[in-house]
Amino acid sequence: MDSYNTDTRDVHTGGGEETSGSAPRLQGAGGDSARGRRPGFRGGRAALLLAAVALGILLRVPALYNSVYDFNSDEAVNALVMKHMLEGREFSLFNWGTTYYGVVEGLFAVPFVALLGYEPLAFKLSALVGFLILQVSVFLLGRRLYGAGAGIAAAAFLSVLSPMLIVWSTLASGGYCLIVGWGTLTALFALHLARRPSVAGAAVLGWLLGFGLYIYQLYVVYVATFAAALALAVACELALPRGRERARRLLDSFGVWGAFKSLLALGVGFALGWAPTIIAHLRGSAVSKQPAYRLAAPGVIGANVELLVRRCFPALFGVNPFGVPELLSRSGPSFPLWAEVCYLSFFGAAWLWGARSVLGREGRGGRLVLAALVLLPVVNVLLFVMSPNPQDTLSHRYLLPSLTSFAVLAGGMVVHVGRRSKLCALLLSCLVIAFGLSKSAAWLVSQNYLTGNLRLVRKHEPLEDVLDLLRREGVRGAFGDYWTAYKATLLSREEIPVASISIWDRNPEMTRAVRALPTAAYIFDASSRQDLSFQERLHDYQIPHTRYLVQPYAVYVSPAGQSLGRAESGPLPRFASSVAVEDAPQVLRPGESARVKIRVTNTSDSVWSAEGGDAGEYKVAASSRWLVGEQALAVEAARAFLSRDVRPGEAEELWVPVAAPSSPGRYTLVLTLVQERVAWFCDVGGGAAEVPVLVKPNPD
Repeated sequence: MDSYNTDTRDVHTGGGEETSGSAPRLQGAGGDSARGRRPGFRGGRAALLLAAVALGILLRVPALYNSVYDFNSDEAVNALVMKHMLEGREFSLFNWGTTYYGVVEGLFAVPFVALLGYEPLAFKLSALVGFLILQVSVFLLGRRLYGAGAGIAAAAFLSVLSPMLIVWSTLASGGYCLIVGWGTLTALFALHLARRPSVAGAAVLGWLLGFGLYIYQLYVVYVATFAAALALAVACELALPRGRERARRLLDSFGVWGAFKSLLALGVGFALGWAPTIIAHLRGSAVSKQPAYRLAAPGVIGANVELLVRRCFPALFGVNPFGVPELLSRSGPSFPLWAEVCYLSFFGAAWLWGARSVLGREGRGGRLVLAALVLLPVVNVLLFVMSPNPQDTLSHRYLLPSLTSFAVLAGGMVVHVGRRSKLCALLLSCLVIAFGLSKSAAWLVSQNYLTGNLRLVRKHEPLEDVLDLLRREGVRGAFGDYWTAYKATLLSREEIPVASISIWDRNPEMTRAVRALPTAAYIFDASSRQDLSFQERLHDYQIPHTRYLVQPYAVYVSPAGQSLGRAESGPLPRFASSVAVEDAPQVLRPGESARVKIRVTNTSDSVWSAEGGDAGEYKVAASSRWLVGEQALAVEAARAFLSRDVRPGEAEELWVPVAAPSSPGRYTLVLTLVQERVAWFCDVGGGAAEVPVLVKPNPD
């Protein structure tokens, strides 16, 4: 079949060498000769590949050397899950509170835990294994498509691509590099299957797709890309008479039953690979942390486009062409604009060359896989732009699947240049690697991983000082925000469990255990709103306490061994209020806006927070609902915010903005309070006021 690009003409090898014109050999997509010999991979090429891998590891040593300092709570949650599993305390196929990524990366940490114990380094090494899998997979795919030289170049480009890739390849928070490596291996197997179709191969491909989604649902980018490439290839084939004839011959060779068996095998393999997620959904597993799976609003799409162009794509490649100050900590010091533009242009040119090679039927692999490589960044960008999940520069992690395409196509383009001039290809490769290496080294120096003379720097982790303080005070448990809690818990080897009091409680059982203690410490960022609010509540409730400052943390301990929990900003223990309406309209037109004056009184024994946590969680505000009979309209109501914290017995006047329903009729306007991300007061018997309102039709 033409799609498999098997050809008896002379072709160029991946390293730029030519076969003899007088003795043509039969070669397929992988470059195998008729005698079954693979492309040369001896001596120099092996040394180059090892050098590329060694360079990648070397650049990551400073981050691994500071594994304790760089360890975060996302990583700690995954590490604690593995710790509990290895100790026989629980068994889980997913990390706490999630069903969108599994424990595969954590399993890679098991041999390192056996050597090092439950150290952050053991888990960061598992992330490095994921990166090595990515490097090997792009080498194999590049070699299969364009020759060993292309594979080596692809692996080398990944080693030095950008400072942010150093971060993601040493961050054990689910398997970002692992999922890109798995997607690349899937493309490699799809290439094999395109050359040698079989029912068993379809089942394996299905399993690879399903298991990739279990590893991390970011893999959906690969699933969507393979589906789009297949649909595009079929459409192109069926649009031409020759293509329709080839399709008919292929169907005849398989038969209707054979085609059905292949599709069935693909589906069964996919279900087996994705089985852990399917089971978790059927069992209704508790979820506290989950990305949004819906289409973004038009305004969000526009913001995503700007985020993509100005921040995320530059961060992915380690450049800053727009001079965004935030990127100085992500990409390192700015280099000359022309150099950064040339670096980006190199990978852009590689993609354009790949698109041309598909249209021109160049390359040494199945056109379907080549088309998938070209489509991958396009699908990745579309999903990024259309998703509500991107928020900031760190959202460039959602673009990591594009590296499969850029790395392999860049390697292929270099080999293509080498067919005309080996010197130009060598010079181009050296310039790209030198730029990436310089960028990464400059970033490591600017972030204090290395000194100016490239000596390793050990960063001190202040949470270890906090834990020493708690041990001296005899504290057996504590509370902190999410990014403090689980990291501190792992660093103490669970000797002092620290529960999360921010909106993400990944382990409610641990939180209940800490709450059951007679007293617990509280740990806050000393410069945060939470710290100031906690101090004010301790003063209001006249709770004895000692505040220790361990920069950048403030640590609160009870000298009398009493609970400090009453001053905690979290879900209210009791929802109680009095709501009096002082001014409200009786008649409105459809969609008309108005303001309702109310007076609310705190009849509970807890303070209502006007600001809540750093993300606005737990703050109390006034809002409204429209009822038709007993049925509430599904309309997101506006808020009226408190001007200050409201203490027990205090009252506050608020003007609540309301918008009349769009249809005429008789409604009931419910005016109540809401604690953000916790509960509406009217739903839990906490008090509300009701006002009958007539919505009259607009005059003709």
